[in-house]
Amino acid sequence: MAASQKEPGRLETTILQNAQTNQYLDVSFCTIPSDTSLVGCVSIRDVSESRAHENELRHKAMHDSMTGSHNRASFEERLNTTHRYCSETGNKFAVILLDLNKFKAVNDTLGHHIGDALLIEVATRLEGSLRESDFVARLGCDEIAVILAPPLDVSNVHQIASKIVSSVQQIKELQGMAIDTGTSVGIAYFPDHSQIASELVHIADEAMYEAMYTAKRERAGYRIANLAPPAVIFPEITNGFDTTNMTFPV
Repeated sequence: MAASQKEPGRLETTILQNAQTNQYLDVSFCTIPSDTSLVGCVSIRDVSESRAHENELRHKAMHDSMTGSHNRASFEERLNTTHRYCSETGNKFAVILLDLNKFKAVNDTLGHHIGDALLIEVATRLEGSLRESDFVARLGCDEIAVILAPPLDVSNVHQIASKIVSSVQQIKELQGMAIDTGTSVGIAYFPDHSQIASELVHIADEAMYEAMYTAKRERAGYRIANLAPPAVIFPEITNGFDTTNMTFPV
């Protein structure tokens, strides 16, 4: 960065101190004329503490305080970024919306602390069930969103959705209390179902509610939106493994 007498140059740089710690430096420099030449003046200020505070505030603003997952604001930011990337490159991605079945009953009968523990457990299991590049966010109450990042092979989405349903259904006990829950899942693809990011969320949301109300409420299922009326799929879980896929036409 060039510096003049009137306009000093300025930059921020990072020094890697160790594998987990960075030192952030604010560097200002300018030139001062002397009788025979120009003299350089450099000022270096350690801004690591203020940068760490900024990062902490951003993390809180973009994450759910209870589950530690990303929140709605973070989801919308990632959705727009992924949508823009896929629009430019021709890649596919998917939006998945989940709603926990019988969550209100868990809260009402077992207490909100168990409901909170259930949300934390679900978020943890989802993070462990997906690729590192995929994205999990809690949108509010018991509604969770997932972005399946590019590159995405849509032929694998049935397997991914079944894995999500299975991981939630395997939660049988929390803090010594028996848990009876499942999840209804709706899925939409870019660009197959829409080329508009907000419409993808709406389509996935509709598919989720159709899966919820078409399914028997004591079971869980997922629905992938289609241009033609799709089917609702209910994975049957035996010993934690997906053994069958039973299709019930709408």
